[in-house]
Amino acid sequence: MSNLDLNRNFYNESYSLFGHNTRTLNWGSKFSQSIRFQTLTKPFPLYGKTILDVGCGFADLHTWLNQQQILHHYTGIDISGKVLSKARSIHPSLSFYELPVTSLPGECLFDYVFASGIFTYSTESPYTFLLDTVQAMSRLSRYGFAFNTLISSFRSPVPGEFHANVTLLMTLLKQSDFGHDFNLSLSYVPGDATFYVYK
Repeated sequence: MSNLDLNRNFYNESYSLFGHNTRTLNWGSKFSQSIRFQTLTKPFPLYGKTILDVGCGFADLHTWLNQQQILHHYTGIDISGKVLSKARSIHPSLSFYELPVTSLPGECLFDYVFASGIFTYSTESPYTFLLDTVQAMSRLSRYGFAFNTLISSFRSPVPGEFHANVTLLMTLLKQSDFGHDFNLSLSYVPGDATFYVYK
């Protein structure tokens, strides 16, 4: 089964079990989700900017940015039809795409692109899957993008989870043509890393 199919099935089934709940998106809590959002967006001047949220779920990033009083123009993209259907009902004025970010047309361009928690379930060539996704995020962003992932230095992954090697992943990012500057945050949640790419 491809990584896309694995994730689509997982989140559709989770929504059937839990509905509109953080457990559907595999977040431990709203608090841990908000810490990740804060870390993901902190370096970037987002006020008034266009944002693409990859693996948007219920558009919780949009809700969090509103709570921080950060004016922004939001678009979400996700592969789970069930989750997106709920997101559309909660936020009828927002734009959403139901497709992989790698399939989003090149004429779609956003100031900043973010992805939080989308690489956890990746069993088929996980680094290729991650880098293909990051390449699409780079192509779709004007000024920069950021993503997070579980990391291998904290604990052994449970079956089906992908935990990245931080050193290897940073090397792969720097070898790419994704941006001109890179940064990394490790101090916010144990076992998690956020990578920043500036263009």
